[in-house]
Amino acid sequence: MKSINSIARNLTVTSKCVFSNQECRGFLQESLCSAENFSPALRSVIVMIFLLAPSLCFSQPYSDVSIGEYSQCALEQSGYPVCTLSDLALRLAVPEDMEELTQISAGETHICGTKIDGALRCWGDNYFGQQDVPTSDYPFVQLDAGRNHTCAIDSNEKLVCWGLNDTGQATVPGEGLGFIRVSAGTLSSCGIRATGELQCWGSSIDIGTVPIDLGPVNDVSVGYRRVCALTIGGNVQCWGEIGGALAGGPYISLAITDSSVCGLTLAGRVFCEFDYSSLQSEFQAIVSEDTRLVSIESGSNGTCGQDVEGNFLCWGTRLSLPGALGDPVPAPSNIQVFTYSSTTAEITWQATDSIPVYLTSGFYIYRNAEQIAFTENGSSFIDETLDSTMSYSYAISQLLKDGRESEQSENTVVYGSGLLPAVDNLRARIYSSSAVELFWDAVASDTAQDYTVKRNGQPIYTGNARSYFDDQLLPGTRYSYSVDKSLSDTLSRSSPVTIAIATLAPYRLPEKVPATPSGLDGQVYSHTALELFWDRDDAEPPIRYYEISRDFEVIATINGTSYFDKTLQGLTTYQYDIVSIDVEGQRSAPAVITITTP
Repeated sequence: MKSINSIARNLTVTSKCVFSNQECRGFLQESLCSAENFSPALRSVIVMIFLLAPSLCFSQPYSDVSIGEYSQCALEQSGYPVCTLSDLALRLAVPEDMEELTQISAGETHICGTKIDGALRCWGDNYFGQQDVPTSDYPFVQLDAGRNHTCAIDSNEKLVCWGLNDTGQATVPGEGLGFIRVSAGTLSSCGIRATGELQCWGSSIDIGTVPIDLGPVNDVSVGYRRVCALTIGGNVQCWGEIGGALAGGPYISLAITDSSVCGLTLAGRVFCEFDYSSLQSEFQAIVSEDTRLVSIESGSNGTCGQDVEGNFLCWGTRLSLPGALGDPVPAPSNIQVFTYSSTTAEITWQATDSIPVYLTSGFYIYRNAEQIAFTENGSSFIDETLDSTMSYSYAISQLLKDGRESEQSENTVVYGSGLLPAVDNLRARIYSSSAVELFWDAVASDTAQDYTVKRNGQPIYTGNARSYFDDQLLPGTRYSYSVDKSLSDTLSRSSPVTIAIATLAPYRLPEKVPATPSGLDGQVYSHTALELFWDRDDAEPPIRYYEISRDFEVIATINGTSYFDKTLQGLTTYQYDIVSIDVEGQRSAPAVITITTP
């Protein structure tokens, strides 16, 4: 994804700051506020100085920042990269032999940087050739990492791209000469020629048709489902599946994500339009009307802006810059504990409403003030290690993607345990590709009680009936159901009884069904961690992503061909299903593997 440094690097400095830090800061702020009253020539000089101000005048923590799918990286003043990584991206850790860099750009599962001598270096995954960096007789001056491909331009204005090329996103037009800027997206790329002409290539899903009346542009950003360009008049125009113009302006730079478009004005104000209201609220809480920024940059999942002090403010990100501080995270609520037997209890809770799901990494479970487990998904945990002679106190905390942990929820105490007999003879009748009915029997010793039905771990029914009709299913999909019972107005519950079903697949022409992922294999690293590997098959339409299920519950969707799972338990057998999903949304039959942890 485009880095902040790459914006400033393309400007020519025509005036030099010779003031002290304090004098320089005051001069720039005063000039910035009154710049709109100046002539175009003088205004351009002020913009150049202001964009470069952090490196000319201020002591700042980072000189560049880039946001990837599972990483957020920055360059220290020394040029050494530091990265915050998702648990799913441990292979993106900075190599021990890393050299000093002048630019950094993060993709989905790879990161690239420009070294001091102008050569390129990439690390992370290399399944699509993301690390097969090209060479040039000229130093590279601009770099942008897309989801699984990267593009760069050298000082001779030659453009090169490498990595995944399933939709032509890495196929450079002609010989790639005469380009001064490039933006790499998910399935496509766009470049700006020295004349200001914009040229795009790759999938029409992203880029659509470039507006014929667009005219020369100064900047471009390619996302998923849209492309936005900054015209020489300062307007931000977008097209693709999501199009339109960004209100306000004129703007001097732009940044887009999968769900937002932002522009930076000459006065240092940043204005954004969001696809979701929750992102708008988060932005308003971080960027006030008094905030003044000198540059902005975005990745697929968030945006960062650099202020006049050289600090970075980020919003909509799953991760934060190393060392970034945030407000205290509220604790989960409505924690309850249900006993199933003398050794088993289930803890349930409700996640914090004010925190979007995509910002949450998971939940820590504490028992008697000691951390006993971590779960990435769901809102419940089953503890099977109890002693009926003891009492237990439970608490839950929420972990964000940026590493911050919430306060712990209030303790809920369970004394001993009660046991109810489980339901009997759980069975299912599949009626169609979207409907199934569950039936079960009561036992002779049952008293007044409620039954709870869960689908893939989520409650969908509570009542006293002994059947449940579910018509909210997807065709050709596996589901796991469980049924337990509880005594009215008590915490005593039975053990859950489970059943797995698969809905009927809709009729589909055989030649359009994606191929089942081939070569599925697994490597067990420890009693809690393993990694799955499979092969990417050439397909038409091309494969968009893979859906990973564990024990019939979807746990991830990824574009790559490997998945690292570190949330396992020892001496346990797990079944994994991998399904290919193409760009038209069609699903393959699952590739299945069963693995037992040591």
